[in-house]
Amino acid sequence: MEIFNEQLKEKKLFLSILIIALFFYVILITSIFTYSNIEPIEELQIELHALVSPIVVGNGSTLQVLVYDKKEGPIEKAAVAIHLSDVNNVTEPLKQNLNYIDSGLYETEVQFLHWGKWDAEIEVKVGNHQYKKNLSLIVAR
Repeated sequence: MEIFNEQLKEKKLFLSILIIALFFYVILITSIFTYSNIEPIEELQIELHALVSPIVVGNGSTLQVLVYDKKEGPIEKAAVAIHLSDVNNVTEPLKQNLNYIDSGLYETEVQFLHWGKWDAEIEVKVGNHQYKKNLSLIVAR
């Protein structure tokens, strides 16, 4: 009887290890599939515009981002963020999430506290896909 119980324990242990290995295999395959589906930035058209130009230091400025696919269809309901940093690193970088308006148009309100050239990194997340594009803008005195 003891031999039977011992064999049963070994089978349960083997089955447990097999289930754990299968679980990790599924996670690995899912991860590989997810990361291999990331489309390159060239698949999107991203434009950055200021609602009022020129952008003036100290004033609130509305920044708009237009996001289109390669067939010029609007990308709707994406998570769009902008990372702003002045090229001289005088001020802390800014990060703003943009609000969806309509037909691929997103916007946010930003107040620049330093004039000069600013680097803007636009980040667009659609499902499991993430796109980034680097642009620049000028803030006047």
